[in-house]
Amino acid sequence: MKNMAPYILLACLCLWSCSAGSLLPDEGDGPETASYKVTGTVADEDGKPLKGIQVVSVFEYEESSFTDSMFSDKNGKFEKSYTCSPCKSVEFTFNDTDGESNGGSFASLTVKADIVSIEDAKGSFAGSYLVSYDARLTRK
Repeated sequence: MKNMAPYILLACLCLWSCSAGSLLPDEGDGPETASYKVTGTVADEDGKPLKGIQVVSVFEYEESSFTDSMFSDKNGKFEKSYTCSPCKSVEFTFNDTDGESNGGSFASLTVKADIVSIEDAKGSFAGSYLVSYDARLTRK
């Protein structure tokens, strides 16, 4: 038998290279994250922008939730960006925490917001989403 060492070595390298590919990290490995841009406006029943309204955002998952808050500006606008695990739904609660300072005392409002995809998922990135709501609060 002639020297088989080069053939055996070549066979071993081929087997190793085929199995090594499954050891390399897949583009989808790791925890999924998504980007969310939360935005909207708050106004009274006549459409007048309301400053200083607390906007509580609740990101709901299978077995847990994440809560954060922000306040509407002088134009009644609110906006914040988040990077977190993909969520099932987002709920907003609008609270008038300053009483008469913004022209009246307004009743709280809780709503489920629509989640709109603005960038597709790729690998462990679960995509970018816009979560927006324009609230109209009624006087107490």
